Amino acid sequence: MRGKLPKPPPSLRTEPDGTLSYAPMNVERVDDFIQLCYTLDLVFPFDWNAFVQEHPFHQQHELIAGFDRIECCQAITALVRGDRFTDGLVDSQWRNGNLARLVERLGEVV
Repeated sequence: MRGKLPKPPPSLRTEPDGTLSYAPMNVERVDDFIQLCYTLDLVFPFDWNAFVQEHPFHQQHELIAGFDRIECCQAITALVRGDRFTDGLVDSQWRNGNLARLVERLGEVV
């Protein structure tokens, strides 16, 4: 237990406090996107977990087409806040196209 720790697998990264966390591919781009969402005030406090339960856009992609401006921001908030509890959430939604759908829809309704 006191010996040298093995190098973590490539899917993990060591945080400044020494803990390991999931490191999705393109982590810098994902982190940049998350920071941009905060900078643009797209992330705001509300019960985002309840929103996802009522609007399961991550499973029913067609729901995004009917979102208004606030619902788009709520969905983005749900992804960004959810990523703090489920590492790689934003990355996975980026990869499956949901994030692009949300951003495009937001552009349509703004």
